[in-house]
Amino acid sequence: MPVPDPYIEPTRELLLNEGILLPSFPQLEPDAEPYTVALLQPKAEIAAAPLGVKNANHVLAVEKVRRFLNFAHEQQASICVTPEYCCPWEIIDEIIGGQIQVPEQAIWILGCEAISIAELRGREAAAPRGIAWLFEAPEPHQVPGQMFLDPACIVMRGTRQATNEPVLVVVVQFKTEHMGGIPFEQQNMIRGARIYELKNPGDYSIRLVCLLCSDALQH
Repeated sequence: MPVPDPYIEPTRELLLNEGILLPSFPQLEPDAEPYTVALLQPKAEIAAAPLGVKNANHVLAVEKVRRFLNFAHEQQASICVTPEYCCPWEIIDEIIGGQIQVPEQAIWILGCEAISIAELRGREAAAPRGIAWLFEAPEPHQVPGQMFLDPACIVMRGTRQATNEPVLVVVVQFKTEHMGGIPFEQQNMIRGARIYELKNPGDYSIRLVCLLCSDALQH
């Protein structure tokens, strides 16, 4: 079954349909006010196999990303970004568990190590009430031989509309276009078909989207 052309999803509206309110983000206001961006470009080696792409040195990768995110929190960075295949899922678990804190009104876009559908579904099922996951169903796009997703986790804070309880939102966006040059991702990666847009309420807002590497060649 062919993967449909990706289209942009209105993240704020999708979450509102689930009873979750996002704040108005100052960094998405089209004004002259400054804000801080934290970007990580680590020196590292990756290990690629049909089951996924991960850091060759897992322990070192966890420590690097953990220290970077704690620094971003200390600096109250409004936007925080790690590159494709960079962030170990152990770090996402620590964010969900509260060991790493996401500042209020911050947007963290974390390019994560590859993950299988089963592993992602397992994390979604095990999440406590204070966590809200949002991602498209990847199963319809999987073809024989494809084993992993190439995800970015967009993490931010919101509230439940009915109770005003705080909630940590984890939007998972999957890479939609395989890389060129070699057929590795074409053969092994499950493609996504959604790009999640962030904007403030109303029309007068910066619109923020994440494109994962070769996504940028197509959109």
